[in-house]
Amino acid sequence: MAVLSRAGGAYGGDRHVALMASASGRLLRAFAVQVETMRQERDALALRIRQSQETIERSKELLKRLDEIEKGVNNMKLPLAFADQFYVLREHIRFVRDRLTLA
Repeated sequence: MAVLSRAGGAYGGDRHVALMASASGRLLRAFAVQVETMRQERDALALRIRQSQETIERSKELLKRLDEIEKGVNNMKLPLAFADQFYVLREHIRFVRDRLTLA
């Protein structure tokens, strides 16, 4: 404080130095809060990126399994009495595929 008062002697003395020190303290606290907020945002963004990459990989795995299921269903030989249920099953497979590709 004494060093600041010597440097600020021409600017109003001790009172001016105290006001400047108080203002600079408030600015430093505000800056520290901003830096911490930016770090938290960066970490949250990194987490969302990791989660989205995991989701994409999981969707690819599920689409592969769905392809296998669809191939098996398409190779089934069924009596005509089950044709309506067969088409409903294929519609459900298409519905699941659409949901996975949108995710």
